[in-house]
Amino acid sequence: MGDAILTPAWDTGTDMDASRIRRMLILICIICIGAWLLRTVTTHAVAKPSAGSAAIVASHAGDPVPTTVPTSSTRPARASEPLPLADAPVAQIFGGLKQRADAGDAHAACRLAVELIRCRDLPMMEAVAGVPSTNGEDSEAALARKGNLAAANFFAQRKLDVLEARQRCKHI
Repeated sequence: MGDAILTPAWDTGTDMDASRIRRMLILICIICIGAWLLRTVTTHAVAKPSAGSAAIVASHAGDPVPTTVPTSSTRPARASEPLPLADAPVAQIFGGLKQRADAGDAHAACRLAVELIRCRDLPMMEAVAGVPSTNGEDSEAALARKGNLAAANFFAQRKLDVLEARQRCKHI
């Protein structure tokens, strides 16, 4: 009775269980190898260019690479104009970036998305920067008092980031 407690529930002491486990492991290995081979074959089949596509690529080798993706088949791709400065207030640059993004400028669309995400995440940034320690003391001050200057500097930088983000996101 005491030995039954120490043996696993799946082990009945027969070679049948060990054989069954071996077969299951082999089956799992075969499935994994098959999935890997299928993925490898599919990847290589897609990546191999045909003779016709190689000729097309060769004929366009000197063409400039577009820096934007057209949003419809009627809009040609064009080079992106310089973006506004990184610390520009979002309210001032929003209209221009939106207009350029609507015209198919991928760089402007990306910049607009990044700025809007930063403004949306401002409350979370404020929460992280202002996390009080367990005794209600400012995290930066508490860490500096304990001599952990690297962590105190981290919180100080987050506070500066929040102040800058508040300025950039004002009126959004």
